[in-house]
Amino acid sequence: MLQNDDPGALNWQQISPGLTTGQLLQIRANAIFDSISSTNDWALEQCRVVDGLPAVCFAEQQSQGRGRQGRAWASPRSKNIYMSLAWPFDLPVAELGGLALAAAIPVAQCLRQRGIKAQLKWPNDIWVAGCKIAGILLETRVRSKQRVDVVIGVGLNVSMPDNLEIDQLWTDMSRQLGGGESINRNQVAACLLAGLMGVCEAYQLSGFGPYIEQWNDFDCCRGANLEITTDKHVVYGTGEGIDATGCLKVRVDGELMLFTSADIKVRLKV
Repeated sequence: MLQNDDPGALNWQQISPGLTTGQLLQIRANAIFDSISSTNDWALEQCRVVDGLPAVCFAEQQSQGRGRQGRAWASPRSKNIYMSLAWPFDLPVAELGGLALAAAIPVAQCLRQRGIKAQLKWPNDIWVAGCKIAGILLETRVRSKQRVDVVIGVGLNVSMPDNLEIDQLWTDMSRQLGGGESINRNQVAACLLAGLMGVCEAYQLSGFGPYIEQWNDFDCCRGANLEITTDKHVVYGTGEGIDATGCLKVRVDGELMLFTSADIKVRLKV
């Protein structure tokens, strides 16, 4: 557990006031670590505890942070926000296909509230000016046909060091705000957690449908020229938003094609 007297450190006493009373009463377990392999690892472990969810954890550093398709997630100490929320859904796993997309929306909203023009890149990356600023990783534990525990992991770049070797364009909150503004990570963490809990509560009741319009408003792929790489081929087309299940719609040589998020890569072509 975190033992840190740094006033800028992540602190549950500073995060919790950003949640509603109802949200605080729902949380069964919370933790903040100085260093951990992955916040998702801790959250997945909580899924083994009977009636132990919802559960949330934050970390100042991850030694084995990961993103989609097993990619490493750079996790320097005390610079960013690494968090995971474990939530029990009384839904079959087939109805959770849009959850990763819905979960990206409150992350973009938190950034926009702070003057950062965030967009969403399908399926669940958060971009600013063509650079990645945050990502989401969902992992599941199926308990029964009607009960699935879902871990939503979020990595948000707040103030990244300059010397990191990352194989894609990236940015952070500090750079987008001009570097002169002090960013209160606890306030940002509270905004993210409150927003994600709100999505989980709403998704249980109404599914992905209410989020389609919001997603399309944030979508940086819509109307853009795209390169889609699958395990079999590469196709080029124009993004046309998402469908009711969260599939990416792409117009390819006049034909509308649908893509799921499994094992494909999407690149915007200039």
